[in-house]
Amino acid sequence: FSKYAALAELRLADAKFRQDKFLEAAEAYDGFVKLHPNHEEADYAEFRAALSHFKDAPSDFALFPSAAEKDQRQLRTAVEKLQAFQKSRPESKLREEAAQVLAEAQGRLAAHEWYVAEFYFKRRHFAGAAGRLETLLKDYPGSRYEADALLKLAEARLGQDEAFRAQQALQRFLARFPDHPRRPEAEALLAGLRK
Repeated sequence: FSKYAALAELRLADAKFRQDKFLEAAEAYDGFVKLHPNHEEADYAEFRAALSHFKDAPSDFALFPSAAEKDQRQLRTAVEKLQAFQKSRPESKLREEAAQVLAEAQGRLAAHEWYVAEFYFKRRHFAGAAGRLETLLKDYPGSRYEADALLKLAEARLGQDEAFRAQQALQRFLARFPDHPRRPEAEALLAGLRK
């Protein structure tokens, strides 16, 4: 029951992390937090558990398909844990690093949603594309795909013969991106729909 026993548990989790055994490390960090929620390094363990899931998620490597094409389960878990960390540990010195990892994880999830939406759109499965684009816009506001997603959503809605919903997407685009280079295209499409 000494303080060194708790630290030994934490350092074992660190060793697993350094060996790239990220799921084992995440489990060990989670176990540490459950057993020692008030320990002075509990915030470190909670952050490292989330980081372990992030590190275990698919990443881009030149010889393999892009990360956006792969299963995103670990990345979603990392986002959930990082959001929980920010709520439960607002005073943590790791908060800034956690925010950076969270932003990167959310950017990668937005890229996945965009990839799947494009996949459906190219195959003329407009309902599937629209669903993915709506998810992207709702779950990842401010992502680098937001403007293109709104325009693509309008096209997908037109492909479904839903002119009113296409107008809504175009109006959201025009309100959100007044200086975007594709604004004239959106205005022309909206004017055509109003006729």
